[in-house]
Amino acid sequence: MIYRTDITSEYIKFPNEKKMGISVENQINKFFQSLKSFQTFTQNNITIYFHKLKWDSDFFGFNSIAIKFVDYPLSTVSKDLIAGLQKFKSTFFEPTHIYIDIPLKESKLIQILSLSGFQKVETRLNYIHYFENHLETIYKYKLSDPSMANVIGNIAKNNINKFDRFHSDSVYLPDKGNDFLYKYAFECAMGNLADDTLVPAQVPIDSFMSLKYSELENKKIASIKLSAVGENNRGWHIKLLNESLNLALEKENDFTIMRTQATNQAVITNSECLNFNLYQITEIYSFNNFCTLSLQN
Repeated sequence: MIYRTDITSEYIKFPNEKKMGISVENQINKFFQSLKSFQTFTQNNITIYFHKLKWDSDFFGFNSIAIKFVDYPLSTVSKDLIAGLQKFKSTFFEPTHIYIDIPLKESKLIQILSLSGFQKVETRLNYIHYFENHLETIYKYKLSDPSMANVIGNIAKNNINKFDRFHSDSVYLPDKGNDFLYKYAFECAMGNLADDTLVPAQVPIDSFMSLKYSELENKKIASIKLSAVGENNRGWHIKLLNESLNLALEKENDFTIMRTQATNQAVITNSECLNFNLYQITEIYSFNNFCTLSLQN
């Protein structure tokens, strides 16, 4: 039984039913169904749905846990929620990192997380583009191939955003966060984590943008998975973003989605220039049982 059905619409990916032609009700039902595949921890009618991220755990060398949803009766008092989260944390004995990507409208749970030893490490802005009023200016680009995977990995590694969760969270050593971005970008360029990766049709190549395609209720979705711009390609983010929209439209996608950090003013400005719409704000809170918070320069 799900108690907090009033908030679940905030957890689904696409809340704009009229604009997108996707049924919010169907998506909520799918969300409920998806929870059945997660592990659960229950105490006093408080249920935490979570799963272990195997790839992350193997890469970073500690137990990586993602919380999907926290459910409880609406009458639950704060001290019981805090006790439930504290008990959940105590069930992990090996070095463990726990995080949750939580909608901003979850104001009560956000406060409870803060009082339970979790810290905020990132605020995320989720954007969508409906291909309305799209700028069709053409910039010269090319699609990468696996031979460029190392180059693209190094572009990501050498041009990090210190405010993303892999650099703002004290659990991740800076070099390890950089290595993670290298690996993620490398796999995008190899075609394992993305379907297309765009780079400028010029030398030197010092920027990229990776796209992944999917479907939902017969709607085709292009997702911008990762991008980075180096010093030699300044100004190319908005160009690659524009051409990613052109490519997504050429491949008959119905809309394009993108995520960035609230601190990334350049990407926010470029998104607004190209008529992206902000549709969701989430925050990432994390806890770990083995690394104390240290101030970073």
